[in-house]
Amino acid sequence: MNSLAIHDMGLVRTVSGSILVEEDYIYNFKEPGTYIISAVAEFSWIQGDERSSYSLETELKRITVASKSE
Repeated sequence: MNSLAIHDMGLVRTVSGSILVEEDYIYNFKEPGTYIISAVAEFSWIQGDERSSYSLETELKRITVASKSE
């Protein structure tokens, strides 16, 4: 299975209270076919001198990519 990692490092947000962070990415597949995709988010929450690290992974999803002429 092929894998592709898209790294997005260094995002810093100052928040207070509740927050919903939404992000999206565009990737153009070079070849048509069936792909299994997922995403992993790794982040840290820093409050004062305390730091907590988290990792979230989406469920796997199967997608079919058609050629442009289809």
